[in-house]
Amino acid sequence: MSKIKPYLFFERFARTPAPESRIERVKARLMPNENASHFQIRPMICSRPFIAGVIAALFTSCAAVFVAPYDETTDRLLTDLSVKTETAIAKADSGKLSEEDRAKFYDEALGTVRTMKRRSSLYAKNEDEIKALTQLEQRYVDLREHGSSPRSSLATGLRSTILSVQQIQIAKKRSSVFSAGLKKSGSTE
Repeated sequence: MSKIKPYLFFERFARTPAPESRIERVKARLMPNENASHFQIRPMICSRPFIAGVIAALFTSCAAVFVAPYDETTDRLLTDLSVKTETAIAKADSGKLSEEDRAKFYDEALGTVRTMKRRSSLYAKNEDEIKALTQLEQRYVDLREHGSSPRSSLATGLRSTILSVQQIQIAKKRSSVFSAGLKKSGSTE
């Protein structure tokens, strides 16, 4: 009796059938009344690129929905106001702020705040900034009515209010950079 080598046995008796082609698999799944001359096409809504596009569109639109757009002019006015306020406080602390300079400072500061408030009211979804600017305007009015120079001891609330408006501007700037980055990456693909 001849010995059968193990690899020959495997090749002769345990061989699996050849894999079916895609056409044979589709034909096997078809109902008797379906046309087998074409492949089945999955609907577009299930494709990965479509779903990725929908998610990217949601991220892009969300950045613009919750925050008003960044306004460079308002940011510049706020920076100038902050510098003028700190300069006036330093002069007042050293006793070098005259009555005339003090009146001029309050007039310019109130005019700047009211201008920023009007610009902010032009944009939708800007209620937080308008509220903060209204509070800032009230701080300047209160200091003016106090009748003294804007010394450091009196200007603590004013400084914190300016800081909160600056933080709003920084958040808006970051949001505009983020949404611009999303738009740019979405258009390059």
